[in-house]
Amino acid sequence: MALQLVSSTSTTMKMALIGFVVLILLVPLTMLRGMVQERAGLREQAFQKVAAAGAGSLLMGGPILVVPTERTIVEASGSKLYRENLFILPQTLNTDID
Repeated sequence: MALQLVSSTSTTMKMALIGFVVLILLVPLTMLRGMVQERAGLREQAFQKVAAAGAGSLLMGGPILVVPTERTIVEASGSKLYRENLFILPQTLNTDID
């Protein structure tokens, strides 16, 4: 003898069962929605941190003329040779940046 739970179910009973299943499935859906919103907020914070770190002041440098120089200083103990570099910068620098 086969076990038959519901021989003839009414349409109302079927709709009530479907509604119950839908309500039960809404619980994990709301949990996932909260997680998605949290992750979106974390993503936005990461974007802001990266944008803040990369957007600093810009330092531009121009051409520098380096002239090597030598000086000989004569002292009582002997002469010494000093080598230095003379850095010459432009007085004004006009640049266009794209």
